[in-house]
Amino acid sequence: MSRPGPRTVATAFLTWVTTLASGCVIGVLDVDDGDSLTRVEVFDHQVFSLDLERQSLLQVVALNGSVRVQGVAGAEGVTVNATRRVRARTQAQAEDHLYSLRVLISKSANAILAETSQPSAGSDITYVVEYDILVPPDLEVDVVQANGEVRVEDMGADVWVENGNGNVTLDHIVGGVWVAVANGEVTTDVFLPRGKTVDQAVGNGGISLQVQREVSAELSAQVGNGTISISGLTVHAQIGSPHALSGWLGGGDGFIGLSVGNGWIQVQGT
Repeated sequence: MSRPGPRTVATAFLTWVTTLASGCVIGVLDVDDGDSLTRVEVFDHQVFSLDLERQSLLQVVALNGSVRVQGVAGAEGVTVNATRRVRARTQAQAEDHLYSLRVLISKSANAILAETSQPSAGSDITYVVEYDILVPPDLEVDVVQANGEVRVEDMGADVWVENGNGNVTLDHIVGGVWVAVANGEVTTDVFLPRGKTVDQAVGNGGISLQVQREVSAELSAQVGNGTISISGLTVHAQIGSPHALSGWLGGGDGFIGLSVGNGWIQVQGT
């Protein structure tokens, strides 16, 4: 999947706002994308509140946009805030396509799913969904996205993220972490419990990992082209080369595996 090129918004101003009967707010922006085509962006905001029964997992399947998941102490349910955006040549065209861009919310026995559904985009149509989701901190999180930023923070359970193009930030995580990114940077601040795993792979970009100094895990780090740096940690039985490093941290009860094709790896004990 290809990463969209940079977009410069020279002018953007609010031209119309109204409240829909569904409780969504819809608006229209005139947008200059820096080329000869005039485009209009139509957007709205949706809020979904879900009670938890026996569900222990939040799953997000997104396409283009951003995903933020935050653990909130004392929360008893899941709140999904979703902003849908469509850019097109005319307001009428953008509005038609906005109602084809859907946020689907469903429950299974063990999971809550938030999913983007959209038609195939033409050359003049751009679809974006921005998720901001509040959850109990003990809910496991699994995010899959094609293009855009992913951020997960303040969680006390395992986290999985797969992102095609875009940066991933995991902040204040207590649990295992699995991340795969084709193009982008992964920044993680994690307290890794005994026996848990950090497994991160990046095609092009970098990995920055902060973990507690007293962590107990086997460590394996490798880059195809780039650098590896370790600070604030004692690596026992270390075997290293310019592009690979392995050894043990503490008693070696868990596992930290880091891999980058082209880029860098930084690991810091805090």
